[in-house]
Amino acid sequence: MSEQMEKISETEGVRCHFIESRLCRTVYVNGAHGGPTSNGLLQVALYNERLPTPNNITRQYREDGRLGEEVVEKREVFDGIIREVEVNAFISPDLVRPLGEWLLKQADILAGMNLE
Repeated sequence: MSEQMEKISETEGVRCHFIESRLCRTVYVNGAHGGPTSNGLLQVALYNERLPTPNNITRQYREDGRLGEEVVEKREVFDGIIREVEVNAFISPDLVRPLGEWLLKQADILAGMNLE
């Protein structure tokens, strides 16, 4: 440990800086899916859930040549619900339990807040 780091940790602990990578983005999470991998990590796919957006639609022409109403019968769209994976995280075994405990603690904090 460097001399500067030792002085910080003796008096006030170690300062941690959060620096966002150029790929960092904010995502909305509706759920997660995953499990243990063959190399001993926990794989967690965080996803948002939504209705499918049509692949394509057909619109009629109005008499004046402008686009009119959609021809709903010709709409092409996936059935069901879309779960769009935003982040696929691989977590080491030694972090799984502390991360779970941290999430539960945050859930307790949220439950105690008056959000209405």
